[in-house]
Amino acid sequence: VAAVVVAREGAEIILSQLREFGKKSLPEYAVPTVLKVVDKIPKNSMGKVNKPDLLAAVFPKNQI
Repeated sequence: VAAVVVAREGAEIILSQLREFGKKSLPEYAVPTVLKVVDKIPKNSMGKVNKPDLLAAVFPKNQI
């Protein structure tokens, strides 16, 4: 499971704290093993999440 996070302006994301929050708040099978911080979620022309671009941001082709 992977999670993509966008920080609010001026906020700092501490991945270790985010992981702990997930462990406390989610069932074990749903806790992300991959956390990626991005500036913004890519969207298509209809305003929906552009899943291929989002996937490429989390897992660049040279890492698959």
